Amino acid sequence: MKEFDLFGFQVEINEAVTKEWYGNAKEWGCDCGDCRYFVALAEKRELPLVVLEVLDQFGIAPEKATYVCEMLTEDYCKGS
Repeated sequence: MKEFDLFGFQVEINEAVTKEWYGNAKEWGCDCGDCRYFVALAEKRELPLVVLEVLDQFGIAPEKATYVCEMLTEDYCKGS
């Protein structure tokens, strides 16, 4: 395990296991509009450079980056 600073968070990542897992993983399979849009951008490498750099650092194909989601605040969900 190696420690990394990702977007201000200290994380430990096993680089070899991560590369192997994503190397064997299938592309993200969600068919919602947001995920389809994300995968389309990922396949064209049109994600923000900082995101592409992190994915490249760990050998993760952008179209296999799973569970990318938007975090909504409680106020937003209540319609405020």
